[in-house]
Amino acid sequence: MTDQKKLIEAMFDDAIKLRNADDLAGAHSLLTQLIQQVDPNDKVVLGHSHMQLGLIAQLRGERGEQVVHFQAAVAVLPHSDLASNNLFGALFMAGRFREAYEEIVRLLRITYSPRYGAMFDEPGYGDDLTGELRALYLEARRLLAKRRPAYLKALELLAKRRPS
Repeated sequence: MTDQKKLIEAMFDDAIKLRNADDLAGAHSLLTQLIQQVDPNDKVVLGHSHMQLGLIAQLRGERGEQVVHFQAAVAVLPHSDLASNNLFGALFMAGRFREAYEEIVRLLRITYSPRYGAMFDEPGYGDDLTGELRALYLEARRLLAKRRPAYLKALELLAKRRPS
């Protein structure tokens, strides 16, 4: 591991400690510096830094900033269930329902999502949706049903490979 990579990881860890100590301004400042210094190819650190900034924005009540950082996280980590779910929540809380459901469909077109699977399995979930939101909901359900068997099979194979 390079010295730069060690520094970046230390900055991220320090930012999380600041956030956990309720020093949101300090955590925000450190994460902002980190994003400017991290190698753009270090997608995990970059994506998780944006997710942390999105969570800090949420804690501060900054909905617009929250959406911006979760969108950046999804752009860097397009297969991330966590990044997608964070973006969905931010869009939904901002009243941007169509975009929120479009985000669900976007992720489900490329991978299965245990988070969305659990959400859609809730009794009555989606029953009140109409029009365009209902159509997006139904597309998401179709994609979940299509992808779930392969996901469950992969979990089964992983379980068999783990030593007892």
